[in-house]
Amino acid sequence: MKKNTIIIFISFSLMAFNKKSPRYTLIKQGKVVIEKVYLAKTQQEIISGLSNIRDDEFTNTMALLFEFPEEAQLQFWMYNTFFDLDLIILDKDLNIVGIEKKMKANPSINKQDNFYTSQKYRGKYALEIKSKRKKNIDLKLGEKLSLRNYEK
Repeated sequence: MKKNTIIIFISFSLMAFNKKSPRYTLIKQGKVVIEKVYLAKTQQEIISGLSNIRDDEFTNTMALLFEFPEEAQLQFWMYNTFFDLDLIILDKDLNIVGIEKKMKANPSINKQDNFYTSQKYRGKYALEIKSKRKKNIDLKLGEKLSLRNYEK
């Protein structure tokens, strides 16, 4: 069985997530966990991620959901980011299979700088949320999440 590894550089160009409408609301056990979930599905959106997005542009009610074509080994690099992130890896059924908290921001685009690299996780989706939140969302390995269409 071939194991694919996808390494994500949260990097170079600005993903215009804040100019797009949120796609989903994240639900855990029937309760809203994150109100506005933006989707990164195209190759450019996935490569760009949250790079160049300033702290005040990404609120505590937002998350970025990366959707990959198939389950694979995923690894994220905090490249040109301006705030710490929590990373939640989900399988194809939206079960939590990996959690990495307080991935350190690195606002530099200098490739010589040391920047944070996550562990490798096998998943189909990755969710990034701000580490510094007023309300703890208390996600745990093995929990099942769901998405519903975002409604204003």
